[in-house]
Amino acid sequence: LPTWDEAVGHAGIDDSNFNAHVLASMNRDDLDVLTIHAESEGGCKSPLFEDFLDRLDAEGGAACTLGELLPEDPPPGRLERGTVDGRDGWLAVRNDPVLG
Repeated sequence: LPTWDEAVGHAGIDDSNFNAHVLASMNRDDLDVLTIHAESEGGCKSPLFEDFLDRLDAEGGAACTLGELLPEDPPPGRLERGTVDGRDGWLAVRNDPVLG
């Protein structure tokens, strides 16, 4: 999912409609990942993030950390720099899926 700094200022997205944009972008049949940043969602944008969580809950969605999804003993693998559609810049990615 797009982060606040990736979406705001594009296609008419601002604080007033960011959460609606993110919720509309979600694929309810798959895992969606919303990256949050301590300096924005954890700071000056924390009310916006709290509103997102409230809206997600009202729609029957659930939030968790990525760590909660990992098995206790994940299989070995190699992380590489890569890209993900819809995200700016590079991320740490695996070519082999962790979650089956």
